[in-house]
Amino acid sequence: MKSSFSKIVKYLFWAGVAVALMYFSLKDVKWEEFLAALKQCRWEFIVTGIAALLCAYAFRGLRWRHLMRTVDPSTKWISTFNGVNIGNLANFIFPRLGELVRCGYVARHTARGADGKHIVKYDKVLGTALLDRVMDISMLFVILLTLLAVFWGKFRALLSGEATEGIEAEGGGPDMTLIWIVLGLVGLLLLFLITACVLRNRHPLFRKIADFIKGIWLGFKSCLHMKHAWKVFALTAGVWLMYWTMGVSITYAAPVADGVYAADVLSPLDALFLLIAGSIGMLIPVPGGFGSFHLIVAAALVSPAIFPALHTAGLQMDYATAMIFAVLAHESQALAMIVGGVFSYIHELFRKD
Repeated sequence: MKSSFSKIVKYLFWAGVAVALMYFSLKDVKWEEFLAALKQCRWEFIVTGIAALLCAYAFRGLRWRHLMRTVDPSTKWISTFNGVNIGNLANFIFPRLGELVRCGYVARHTARGADGKHIVKYDKVLGTALLDRVMDISMLFVILLTLLAVFWGKFRALLSGEATEGIEAEGGGPDMTLIWIVLGLVGLLLLFLITACVLRNRHPLFRKIADFIKGIWLGFKSCLHMKHAWKVFALTAGVWLMYWTMGVSITYAAPVADGVYAADVLSPLDALFLLIAGSIGMLIPVPGGFGSFHLIVAAALVSPAIFPALHTAGLQMDYATAMIFAVLAHESQALAMIVGGVFSYIHELFRKD
């Protein structure tokens, strides 16, 4: 009972943080301009982006099936695909819970022995899911390091006062103090993890956290020695290629001025930068990433120091238009999760095996 109460309190706390972030993200939006820009969106590219995300979930299902077959050779792709979708839907509502939900779903569809019981236990399924996550985290880390090398000036501007230089005078725009709070929370989380590793012998909690991090590293190493490991890496690249495709699609869909779209002034690498910047904001465990994603992406777009091409003499990116981009990018992901989750839930209702 006490555990359930603490989970409810934790969820309500992070839901409150999400509401606060959404409020501060949207409080300076001029809604007439926002709705006018929204009417100019090219919705066919939104559909393309959602389709790319669904392909990414299909690739994730294939990758997880490959990992699951090390413990249960009979694992079907539809089981891992449904697990990914149902887990995404759970994460959208209750952050981090989706990992447990998807493992529970797949565990119920593993092979049964002569006694009718499942041969593969939940902990083994959880181990494959952990390794699955390791692949995404590793790829995110590689992309982030690459972008830091290529776009260090943009990242520096995002984390400094340059991100809003000249915007306050025009009115509107995000508060850099709030952005620093979001990034500060991420920094505190990383500091806590490092402290737990250093002091792992001082407290049982630190030991568990250090063992968890060690498990991620060992899982990654074991993947290198897995049979047909190249398939796992190829599918991981496919997953992130689809994420990138979604980000590029949003640049073709989002208007930045009359008759001008983001893709006219932003490169595919810029789209990847925005995708990773938004992902950093989503490290805050608020439901669905609401608020934190919007805040950081809009702050980047509205900054002349980060995207000078959006603030030329004939083109002035305002906060309402920047928020259009953030909303389209985030809500495309949300809609893809809902579509995939509903499909898998309905499929499960009629599933025979």
